[in-house]
Amino acid sequence: RDLSHDEENGQLPGRKHRGEGGSDGVHKRWRHPQEDTAVQIKHYQDEIAHLRNELAALRSSESSTLLRGENKQRDDEIESLHKFWHRAGWLILLLFFQSSSSVILQHFDGLIRTHPVVVYFLTMLVGAGGNAGSQSTVLIVRKVATGEIRGDRTALAHVAEQAWIGVRLAIVLFLASFLRTFAFRVQWFESIAICVSMMSIVFTSCLVGSIVPLVFLRVGVDPAHAGAAIQVLMDISGVTITCVVCSVILHGHETLVHGKHAGVAGVT
Repeated sequence: RDLSHDEENGQLPGRKHRGEGGSDGVHKRWRHPQEDTAVQIKHYQDEIAHLRNELAALRSSESSTLLRGENKQRDDEIESLHKFWHRAGWLILLLFFQSSSSVILQHFDGLIRTHPVVVYFLTMLVGAGGNAGSQSTVLIVRKVATGEIRGDRTALAHVAEQAWIGVRLAIVLFLASFLRTFAFRVQWFESIAICVSMMSIVFTSCLVGSIVPLVFLRVGVDPAHAGAAIQVLMDISGVTITCVVCSVILHGHETLVHGKHAGVAGVT
């Protein structure tokens, strides 16, 4: 009876007096304070998640803008190769540098007259140097374009890698050159001079081919021009290395032979 009396007066915690919750007379459930706290926490969590999503969207937008700016700058640099007079100027400049090869050959005229076989294999030697140097140049330019080379430390690491590759390529092409000279029945001392020249040229071209595009990038020149530059540099370097190496080996062989003949003549 007391409970029914309290219920009618709306004093029980679990129930409310009919008609107190509104005009429809629906009962409203009593809510514990912890339930209100949980609702507020859920609301705050939703707000935090929403702010995080907006922040991620802003960061993505900024990254896209920076990437478009870098790509545009890179495209502007590469566009220099499509300009007619810019390319013509580079080719004329390289032409004058390449003409120095004839001066070097004139300086070693005595070697060429005594051992004309050097001239026969000169195209092979210079061509191999240009090809090996171009391979290294293309690889370095590609790494620069893709962003694999960042800073001096990574640049030195890639140069060292190309130098080690140059050592192995030099050994392989030394053997290939020996087989070719053997097939053409070249005398053994001339064959050694040509093979050593090949080994020196290939190693030098791989090393220089990896350095030239990085130097161009440092001084503000489009690294794509390194492809033509390395061809000219290796033409000049190839002729110089061939003449110097062959001169040292062949003249040393002649001195040794003359010494033996002189010793035999003295004995007789």
